[in-house]
Amino acid sequence: MSAHDTIVAASSAAGPAARGIVRLSGPHSASIVRAMLAPGQDASFLARAYHAADALLLAEGMTIPARLYVMLAPASYTREDIVEVHAPGAAPILRALIDAMLRLGARPAQPGEFTRRAFLNGRLDLAQAEAVQRIIHARSEAEMRAALSALRGGVSTLARRLSGHITRLCVEVEAGLDFSDQDIEFITPADLAARCRDLAAEIRRAPAPTAGAIHTRLPRVALRGEVNAGKSSLFNALLDADRALVSPVPGVTRDTVEADLDLGPLTIRLIDTAGLRPPAGDIEAEALTRSGQAQAEADLVLFVVDSSSPLAPDVQAAIESVPPARRLVVLNKSDLVSGTSAAPATCGGSPPPAGSQGIPETTGALHVSAITGHGLDELKRQIARRLATGANLAEEGLLLNARHAHALHRAAEALDRAATAAQDGLGMDLAAADLRDALDAVGEITGRVQPADILDRIFSGFCVGK
Repeated sequence: MSAHDTIVAASSAAGPAARGIVRLSGPHSASIVRAMLAPGQDASFLARAYHAADALLLAEGMTIPARLYVMLAPASYTREDIVEVHAPGAAPILRALIDAMLRLGARPAQPGEFTRRAFLNGRLDLAQAEAVQRIIHARSEAEMRAALSALRGGVSTLARRLSGHITRLCVEVEAGLDFSDQDIEFITPADLAARCRDLAAEIRRAPAPTAGAIHTRLPRVALRGEVNAGKSSLFNALLDADRALVSPVPGVTRDTVEADLDLGPLTIRLIDTAGLRPPAGDIEAEALTRSGQAQAEADLVLFVVDSSSPLAPDVQAAIESVPPARRLVVLNKSDLVSGTSAAPATCGGSPPPAGSQGIPETTGALHVSAITGHGLDELKRQIARRLATGANLAEEGLLLNARHAHALHRAAEALDRAATAAQDGLGMDLAAADLRDALDAVGEITGRVQPADILDRIFSGFCVGK
């Protein structure tokens, strides 16, 4: 890759749409688009720092209507000349535009190259560049808020503040070493040790990287329970669509059925599974195996219980086999039982309703009816609450990933070593070397210090057009 190239890529999602976007970035962006304008069109707008104009472009023998957005350096995302072409989103049209631009001197962008250029040109630091990727892959409102906070500089602010504190310590220690022959002491060993330990303690109070990994799949919620507990009816009711076959005949569901469910704060993958009962043949045995696999892979398991019937021992055992954090008991068919409410009930509290006998007392349960819709809104809220991630990081303005956490860990260890060197009289020169190690570790978060392959590893996970 060369920073002097002009790169091009489709920046909108694949598939038909009313509008598709082709993005150019680099020194020849405006001249390439100028060469594609239909005869007789005014091209003066391409020289303006920021402008939007309607135009007709020629590509592959087609005249393509487009809206052009011109952003000249440095007032652009990459701090290079950028032209975005917004055209009808049909794949052949976008392909024709890109092919024409390639023939006029552009080259295909590599994954993440637009954001990489934004980083290399100083528009973003490395933590903010990673936040762009987190925004693209956010699976909930909480993760989106946290990623936007990181893009605004939450993690970067922490790194810069720590760098400032460590730099001041470095200056004081190294100044003392430079003037050691003049008996001038800028910082005492005891003061250095105390300040290093305070900084290390502050670093260790940073949130754990619980939301740092990129989520490439939706949270999975599996419906489990005995046959005829109403799992498929509940599946359809939550989706407000007839996706799963429903019948009073037990054992109709043989294979898992999956669908996406939008809960507002996040979207989940809802999975209906075969009912729990001894298999009557190879097909049912395979169905139960697949259901067990769906349960094992689920982020949350909804155990659907028929509240009008006694709880079967195998269902009770299945409930107890799943940790409380990953399970939620749903007492279905509340329309057949009087005195229930849609509010959450802890089964160890007031006398349990019919059918809830044997449910572990530590398990919260919800009363619902797939037929009347009773309790479904509360069930959706409970699912979203259980699965929402990243909220604590969003509130604290931090979104740490594993790379950030590792860099902070190394910085804290280096500060510990500096404190030990100062306190044990090993020499301020050793303490200074440890402080420089701590400063380099923190600098890796924002990209001030770059190990050889770190940029390739980070930007290789981006979409091509980002």
